[in-house]
This record gives sequence, C-alpha cells and structure tokens, in this order.
Amino acid sequence: MLFTNANGETISNEAIRYKFMFIPEDYKINLDKKYGKALVLSAIKGKIQKGMSKELVKVAYGEPSRVKKADYGEQWIYNSYNVYFKNGLVTGWN
Repeated sequence: MLFTNANGETISNEAIRYKFMFIPEDYKINLDKKYGKALVLSAIKGKIQKGMSKELVKVAYGEPSRVKKADYGEQWIYNSYNVYFKNGLVTGWN
C-alpha cells in the first residue's frame, strides 16, 4: 500500500514501521513509564491490544475520523475499522 503525504511524497506502508524515529525521545520515555515498553512498542508498530489506552491507540493509528459514545463505552471510527473502548481502555476492534 502506498501513502502520499502533504508534500506530495509517496511512501509505502513499510516506512510506517520506522514511525518510532519520528516520536520525540522524551515523549517515548514518558509513554514507557506510563504504560510499559511492550505496549508502547506495539503501538509504535501500529498494532493495538486489548487494555491499551486511548493515548497509545492514537500513537498506533492517529486521530479517529469520528467518535461515537454509547452505553457500552466509546467507538473510534477510522476509515476501514473501528476501535471500542470501555473506561478508556481498548476492549476490541474490527
């Protein structure tokens, strides 16, 4: 898959795995302290896990295009998938 940035440059999704290079080191250190290195590394690689915080989902996927609140919690809507939260933590996705 190819992506085009605001400057008209095209990159492949392989480049996304190097996203960690663009996260400020002090921010990454704070994330590691808050959530643990394993969850942070997963988010940096663009993978989410049950129990992951909203902050780490934003690291993994960016801002959602829409947010829906419901009785079960919250649903973040991205282009082709949804992430579900309860009490601020990931409960599932599709």
